[in-house]
Amino acid sequence: MTLRLKGMYFAVFTFGLVVFMTEIIQYLETRLLGKHGQAIIPIDNETLFYIMVGVVVATVLVTYLIRRSRLGLAMLSIGGNEEAAEHMGVNTTMVKVLTFAISSIFMGVAGVVAAPVLIYVNSNIAFSLYYSFLPIFMATLGGVGTTYGPVMGAVILGYLDTRLRAELFNYFNLGFGVIMVLIILFLPKGITGLVPMLQDKLGGAMRRLRKGDREERHANT
Repeated sequence: MTLRLKGMYFAVFTFGLVVFMTEIIQYLETRLLGKHGQAIIPIDNETLFYIMVGVVVATVLVTYLIRRSRLGLAMLSIGGNEEAAEHMGVNTTMVKVLTFAISSIFMGVAGVVAAPVLIYVNSNIAFSLYYSFLPIFMATLGGVGTTYGPVMGAVILGYLDTRLRAELFNYFNLGFGVIMVLIILFLPKGITGLVPMLQDKLGGAMRRLRKGDREERHANT
């Protein structure tokens, strides 16, 4: 049902679903198990590092293969204009379900790898709004519609996350929120969108200079 919604309705329902899942799991844990959260056996950082590298490589490879497939073309068409894609015969609901299922696999694996780092997890952590929307911010920063853009965004925001938590822990949410607002305002197409934007501006400046030179030569003659 969620994937049949569009636009702001999809965003609002998704947000509400995250809050609902947090509360319902917390309630069931307290009522049925008499506890809240679960301790995780820690794993050494080197092992976790190599596992995460493998997950990243598999994710990028699968993304690359999907982009070159009919499913990837359908995803791009939905991202461009969902209504137009429907009129062209794309089963938008099925494509969104497949997209959600594929992305959930890798998100789930990443969560399994991250759990030993945290040592302790509960519903507030598992369904944290910050971690739920962080992948969207990463893709927005790097540039949606590309394979390497979200990777760049993940590296940058991951570094900022670590630095802000270490140096400005009390102002972490405020600082991260300001960064997100600046990205949306000044980098709507992400880092990968800077190159064509700069090329357009430089090309426009060069055309104006050449036009000015021609007008000056014409006036002198």
